[in-house]
Amino acid sequence: MNISFGVTRSEKRQLDKSVSYSVSLSGTLRNETNVVNPTILVEANVSTLAGCNYMSIPAFHRQYFITDIRAVSDDLCEVSGHCDVLSTYASDIRNNTAIVARSATQGNWNLLMNDNQIKLNTNKKIIVKKGFTAFPKNQFSMILITLG
Repeated sequence: MNISFGVTRSEKRQLDKSVSYSVSLSGTLRNETNVVNPTILVEANVSTLAGCNYMSIPAFHRQYFITDIRAVSDDLCEVSGHCDVLSTYASDIRNNTAIVARSATQGNWNLLMNDNQIKLNTNKKIIVKKGFTAFPKNQFSMILITLG
């Protein structure tokens, strides 16, 4: 299977990562491995993969953070990785319709949703109207109207 190795300086929580792929190699899966955390043998020396922290495996339709590069022999390396879920499913995440409970952008909150992290601003609005004649004079009367 074909594997592209590269470097990314993007944050792990960033959806769109900037990756510069520098090496493309052929590799084989280890006997005991899985798609989420694969361990792959590639015919290359450690200096070829030095500095690489990201890889793409088109056969799995996934991108991976490189977690370990281990030299098995002079020209054989064992590369372990962990699936980068955000980059792998970036188009699905963008096309998803959802109600977001927390927004990183200040001011884009839905004030109709219950959220104990947003401080609500309670402004009292008092309006005094004179001219009501239905109430007796020289006696204190109050009308209370509440909205909302």
